[in-house]
Amino acid sequence: INTNVLENFLYKLEEGYSKWANPYHNLVHGADVAQTCHFIMSSSKLVDQDQDQEQDQDQDQDQDQDQDQDQDQEQDQDQDQDQEQDQYHLLRTYQNWLTDLEIFATIVAALVHDYEHTGTTNSFHVNTGSDLALLYNDKGVLENYHVSAVFRLLREEDYNILTGLSREEYK
Repeated sequence: INTNVLENFLYKLEEGYSKWANPYHNLVHGADVAQTCHFIMSSSKLVDQDQDQEQDQDQDQDQDQDQDQDQDQEQDQDQDQDQEQDQYHLLRTYQNWLTDLEIFATIVAALVHDYEHTGTTNSFHVNTGSDLALLYNDKGVLENYHVSAVFRLLREEDYNILTGLSREEYK
């Protein structure tokens, strides 16, 4: 991603989140959701390659050492206990469930998920017959609006952080 384009995109997000002076669905909320997604992906080890490499090195060292069968059994028992204590063991064992593109898409989606939020609810738009409710046929009014507004922004070259994606990746 071109750094200038990314910076422009983020500034436009800030403008969009500030458009309605919304006390909750604002830029801080977008950043908070993005940071939370990053934390979940990182702490669950869905995206961390370092631990996988460390586990491989540990296994290689264990295989190189000449240990008797009792020691191996004790290690297996210790490992089983560690696994039972760690409810996320499977997530930490199978690294990189997400591709780089999926990680990128998750963070971008989190950043933009309430872009230009009006500060009202879908029910409000439907019940008042707002232009947005009419435009989106009363279905997911705000959700459709947020994503549409972001894709309109991405059509402008100065803000299009998706320029480098292939047609298939873009979908």
